[in-house]
Amino acid sequence: MVDPGKNIEASNKNIQSQATADRILEGMFLVGVAGVSLLFGFGRSFATVRNREKIVDPTVVNRMEGSALALRALGWGSLIAVTGVGAISFGIWKAMGVRNMQEFREKVGNFLPRIPRKENPGSRTQFENLTELFQYIIDEDNKSKMKKTEAPQSTEINQDSR
Repeated sequence: MVDPGKNIEASNKNIQSQATADRILEGMFLVGVAGVSLLFGFGRSFATVRNREKIVDPTVVNRMEGSALALRALGWGSLIAVTGVGAISFGIWKAMGVRNMQEFREKVGNFLPRIPRKENPGSRTQFENLTELFQYIIDEDNKSKMKKTEAPQSTEINQDSR
């Protein structure tokens, strides 16, 4: 006879592994789209600058074009930034002695201070649509304007009574 508990556990593991695979694919897709957009944007801007630049004196060979200089600076800056952040992250990872992201998240969460949450923020945070949000912003702005116009009048009355 087949144990129904084992079937449920196996199906739960399959669902979790499928969800993880879907998240990885979604992340790869977003990174790919962002990378292609980034490359297209930089390529387009450099092509535009390069088309606008005309070499005035063809005998000057050692001077770099502006777009080539900018591309070189962008490359070095990107390399330094990525290497620096990677080295710092790797150093913190090794100093904490963690083996996976779950342990890292827990240790960092214990190390950093807790941010208290407001139980009642005093203002709305949930809106059905953008129209409702904008109407709320307009109403709150009108209330603050009314308070500002009422405050100077009350101080004038207090000064007159002296």
